[in-house]
Amino acid sequence: TASERKKTGFPGEGKKVDVNDAFHLVKTRRSIFPKDYNGSKVPDKVVSQMIEAANWAPTHGKTEPWRFVVLKESAVGQLQAMMNEEALSMVQEGSEDHERLVKKIARKKKAKANVSHRPPLAI
Repeated sequence: TASERKKTGFPGEGKKVDVNDAFHLVKTRRSIFPKDYNGSKVPDKVVSQMIEAANWAPTHGKTEPWRFVVLKESAVGQLQAMMNEEALSMVQEGSEDHERLVKKIARKKKAKANVSHRPPLAI
């Protein structure tokens, strides 16, 4: 939380940041895509570390504290199903928009069926 950060300070506070270390972090950062999933579960300790790192991220208008919800296993699919249902409820059945959305959802389901591994969690 913000108050904890004020107490502990930034880990590098008072020290000069090594430009080469910062450059290495930026240069080696990568996005993760469905083809990169290996199906293994993410340990709770790693999830906690990810959330702690996110707490250090800048905010717009100092809107701290961040709030996170961690969904694991089948809850990720349940969330997607609920989002699809909600999206469909917002367009008139039989309209072009409805038909387009139904086709888009079907395409995404088909694409996911061809991916051997699912994301283990969503934050």
